[in-house]
Amino acid sequence: MKLDRKEILKALEAISIAGEGKNMVESGAVQNVITFGDEVVVDLLLHTPALHIKKRAEVDIMKVIHEKIYDKAKIKVNIKVEAPEKPEIKGKSIPGISNIIAVSSGKGGVGKSTITANLAVTLANMGFKVGVLDADIYGPSMPIMFDVEKARPISVEVDGKSKMKPIQSYGVEILSIGFFTSPDQAVIWREPMASKALNQMIFDADWGELDFMLLDLPPGTGDIHLSLMQSLPITGAVVVSTPQAVALADAKKGVSMFQAESINVPVLGIIE
Repeated sequence: MKLDRKEILKALEAISIAGEGKNMVESGAVQNVITFGDEVVVDLLLHTPALHIKKRAEVDIMKVIHEKIYDKAKIKVNIKVEAPEKPEIKGKSIPGISNIIAVSSGKGGVGKSTITANLAVTLANMGFKVGVLDADIYGPSMPIMFDVEKARPISVEVDGKSKMKPIQSYGVEILSIGFFTSPDQAVIWREPMASKALNQMIFDADWGELDFMLLDLPPGTGDIHLSLMQSLPITGAVVVSTPQAVALADAKKGVSMFQAESINVPVLGIIE
């Protein structure tokens, strides 16, 4: 059977690639389609090196052609990856920490800390070395989330300097202002003092080697956010929201903050 190139392109319009937002023909991912009798070669251009996305695209192409065009077609998919250039990461690097992910929300109570804790434990279960910094100074949640409310960090000596040793729970290294206050004690600090405390927990702690450090940011877009975004090499940010219009309106402001020229942190996604 002789395969028709136009029919194949039409069939491929039914496939979307994760993160593209359009079908693979409209987005330009399909670079070329060549047919030789019952054989077809599809040249595909992707913008993400993720192995599961490449494999999914290949499987979807084969499935669509077999189901809609010819079930005995011999198919070859050539995939080329051109990842976009990474934006310049600002801030002072922390020795031993590969990636810093900020988890943010425009409004409080939308599940930001729950998402942070679950992401951390999931990454740890996948074999990564993970740390969590509870940057929500005025409402720290991580001690409760990880069931370590009564734990207290100890001081250890590293290269002749005294440093805090993070608390470990569920395979995750954790530091929070909640470890240094009683559960019913309110933290009534001005922003400069809060930022100084966070810097101590970041730079004066013995985090060791980490693949990921997750920052559980306070809700909103305040001074603490600005200080952390400009002083740390943030790899990317995740914004958490609920479906309500009020929460989404504030989530959009959060995304806008990360995209501001003075911050310029990639938004990895929004979790609803």
